Amino acid sequence: AFPFSTMPITADVLAVLQQEAQKCRTPNENSQVEKDECMLSFDSPFSPQGLYTNLNTWKSYGRDYAELDSKATGQKLYLYQKKYNVIKPQKSDDASVAEEADTEPTKLAIGVDGGFTGFDSDTEVQTEHMLCVLPSFTLIELSENDIPSAVSQCIAGIVANKGISAHEEFKAWHGDDDDEVKESMHSDALVQLALSDGMRPSPNRDDWKCSECGEKENLWFNLSDGYIGCGRRQWDGSGGCGAALRHFDASGKQYPLSVKLGTITPKGADVYSYAEDSMVTDKHLATHLAHFGIDIMQQEKYDKTLNEMEISLNKDFIYGAIVESGKHLQHVCGAGLIGLVNLGNSCYMNSVLQSLLAIPELKRKYLESASQLLLHAASSSSSENLANDFVTQFAKLMVGTMTTRYVQQRDESLTLDLAKGKQVYGADYVPRSNKDKKKNDGGGDEEDEGVSCVAIKPRMLKRLVGAGHEEFSTNRQQDAVEYFRHFVEFMNRQERTHAALLDKTVPSLKSLFRMQLEERLQCVQSGKVRYSEAQDIVLKVDVDLSLASNYAEYQLQLKQQEQQEQQQQDGDGDSSMTDKEKNKVIPNIPFERLLQKYLAE
Repeated sequence: AFPFSTMPITADVLAVLQQEAQKCRTPNENSQVEKDECMLSFDSPFSPQGLYTNLNTWKSYGRDYAELDSKATGQKLYLYQKKYNVIKPQKSDDASVAEEADTEPTKLAIGVDGGFTGFDSDTEVQTEHMLCVLPSFTLIELSENDIPSAVSQCIAGIVANKGISAHEEFKAWHGDDDDEVKESMHSDALVQLALSDGMRPSPNRDDWKCSECGEKENLWFNLSDGYIGCGRRQWDGSGGCGAALRHFDASGKQYPLSVKLGTITPKGADVYSYAEDSMVTDKHLATHLAHFGIDIMQQEKYDKTLNEMEISLNKDFIYGAIVESGKHLQHVCGAGLIGLVNLGNSCYMNSVLQSLLAIPELKRKYLESASQLLLHAASSSSSENLANDFVTQFAKLMVGTMTTRYVQQRDESLTLDLAKGKQVYGADYVPRSNKDKKKNDGGGDEEDEGVSCVAIKPRMLKRLVGAGHEEFSTNRQQDAVEYFRHFVEFMNRQERTHAALLDKTVPSLKSLFRMQLEERLQCVQSGKVRYSEAQDIVLKVDVDLSLASNYAEYQLQLKQQEQQEQQQQDGDGDSSMTDKEKNKVIPNIPFERLLQKYLAE
């Protein structure tokens, strides 16, 4: 079976289809369809037993909970989804080069045309959709002519719908509609000064340089007075000296629009509004350039746009500097060693959740009673609101991260994916290996990385905890401490609402972190002292590098860096991982030392 066998429609099954067809609701493209993840677990269409989507509620369940949902809702018809991550067959060197050229990103996005494909370009997804009749879990091919039209239309609508998760991930990586470049409010009434000899740019672009530092790259031309200056410095040290922005400030902020030289074409250019602090469009760009003798129809692109620069920075970013490349790291997974996938600027949330999940009291409250909590949720009359039930979603997270459920699923899926690969490519199918990829990339025989890691996506919990919050409901980066405070308060309110379901002998998360702080203020002149007290759940401790256990080695490294020239770059102008970076000394500061110093003060 693959993984289940299908059956022709028998008379009794046909009777069920005809009777249940009227319960099916057909979604449109804007409908909220939970089609990518089980409401009560992190099972997905990639799980060994697939995913079952209720044709009435549009909620999905893994095999463990589908029958419980059927009993709770009275629904018998479900869409069965099964996806396989099939590794592509081995390829020749020529095919590798051609394929990599085809997959170069052109957008700062993930999961959209022209965007990043992630780290799985050597895999392709094979998908199966079938109609499932519960409680027998009878699977029916969608090509069967006897399936009622109402059922077929409902399934087609669910399959065509992007799903809530895809919509959120698209916004996270591609940007909200609010991020779309808009027309500048200054384009109609832009002030342009009368020309003087110093304002007209040279017809020879080799003469163009920053008026402040002399650099000839990443130059911005002010459309009011013709000033040429560098763009701002980027997070990796690239970019410019920021002269263009300083000129805007120095001019009394009267000349807001600048165009990036090298991006001007007959179709337009990169235009930035310092007054609006964003990229904009200028519908009069051709006229504004003509004021300085620049014919937009004769211009050709020779420099990267801001979007292309940002893509390049993300594409070539040295992740090894974060994960300590060059050092022997053992990849592990298991109960308590399950990762959380970045859902788009969600690292602040992931770091907080990973810390909280290690607290013994939370394990007692949610993990030990997870089976009862999840079964109660699946069987309750309010099962349609599971995505908004915090206790259910946190118990689900506990099971996902603190058990080996998804390690086992990964191992089972590898076997199923290999069998699917042979079905697709033939019996002589040989999947690509990491060694083949490294050989094509010019790499050596380093140990494979990441092959044993397992991670889950806490999408429903993120959506629930952030709902209605001005910042945490967005896909922008956030402060982890602020999210921790918000999460603790949110959890405290939710646990009071669901107190009957939880172990009352286990203290709340807020009470575990709550502390009484006493502050002592002394007047320098009079010597008088005033004491004040306050409650808090966060202790702010300054990090003193001199307390590092390897402080001497760290200081030596700083001295060596001062004596060395600025880091060289590779031939493409992108940073490369040097031996110095691989052996970089990272200060190791024991928390006990920080706490002792804080208490001593």
